[in-house]
Amino acid sequence: MEEHPNQPQRKAAIYARSATSDQEGKTTSIELQIAECRAYAVENGIAVLEDHIYWEVAPGDDIKCNQELVRLLETMKQHLIDVVLVKQADRISRNPIYVGAFLEDAKKLNIEIISITDPFLELDSEYKIGQILMTEIHKVERQKIEERSRRRGRNAKRKGNPPFGYSQTENGLVVNPLEAEIVKQIFTDNQ
Repeated sequence: MEEHPNQPQRKAAIYARSATSDQEGKTTSIELQIAECRAYAVENGIAVLEDHIYWEVAPGDDIKCNQELVRLLETMKQHLIDVVLVKQADRISRNPIYVGAFLEDAKKLNIEIISITDPFLELDSEYKIGQILMTEIHKVERQKIEERSRRRGRNAKRKGNPPFGYSQTENGLVVNPLEAEIVKQIFTDNQ
C-alpha cells in the first residue's frame, strides 16, 4: 500500500455495470467488479465510501440511460468524492465519445477516474484518440456486416418467392404470362 502520511486519505466511489443479468447462484460480474475495485483501493490507500458504490444492469451505449451513472455524476458535482474506481473504461460506456465526455466532466470537477484493469490506459480528457478511432471503426464495420446480413436475407427470400409476374426457373427469373397480364392491368387501371 502506498503511504502518504501528510495527505488525507482520498475518498472514492465505485461504479460497476453489466449489460446483462448473470445467472442466479453465480458470483455476478458486478460483484467481481466491485471486489476488484475494493482491493485496488486497499492496496493504494484509498477509502471507498460505502454509500457511494454505484452499480447497475444497463446497456453501455448511452450513459444518459444509466441511472446509477447519472447519480454518480451528481455525487461528483457535490464534491463528495475525490476518485471514481471502475474495473475498466468500458464499464462507463461502450461508446468512447460518452467516456470522453464523462472524463471531461470529471477533470473539470478535479476528480480522478481510475480504470484498474486498463493499466496502459490513462483516463484523462484526451482518452486516447486512437482508442476512440478504433472503437468507431469497429462500430462502422459492425454496421456494414449487419447490413450485408440483412441484404443476404432479403436476397434469399427473393430466391424462394419470385416477385409477382415472374416465375423462377433453373436459368433465373422469367416472365409469367398470366401474372404479367394482371400486373399490366393494375398499372393501366391506376393511371
